[in-house]
Amino acid sequence: MFSSFTPIKDTDGTIIGYLGIDRSLASVTEVYEKTLPEAYRLVIPVVSIILIISIAAMVLVTRRILRQVRFIKNTLEQVADGNLTVTSQQVTYDQLGEISGLTNRMVEAMSNMIVTFKAVQVHFSKHQRISS
Repeated sequence: MFSSFTPIKDTDGTIIGYLGIDRSLASVTEVYEKTLPEAYRLVIPVVSIILIISIAAMVLVTRRILRQVRFIKNTLEQVADGNLTVTSQQVTYDQLGEISGLTNRMVEAMSNMIVTFKAVQVHFSKHQRISS
């Protein structure tokens, strides 16, 4: 015998009784044997498809993030080697994309500082030659 009980409550939430259902174990087993294989035939493919789609989406997002990181890394490596004409390609428009844009601004500012420094250096060297 399989029994199930649930409380019956009034509007205040006070339990005023219980509702009970008794079923024979044979009828529960019969329903179980009929519905479980059918449920498995439906649930397993659906869960498998959802899992495959989730993994594919995760791979695509990860590849896109890593692509942006590679662009930033390559730009910074070239800047470290002295190339101040390089720019980082902005692939995403999230925080990594912002970092890519900031990297470009930083390289441009460094380049401008060097140009300004060279101009000041030329200016002072001309004044030193004139005063000598």
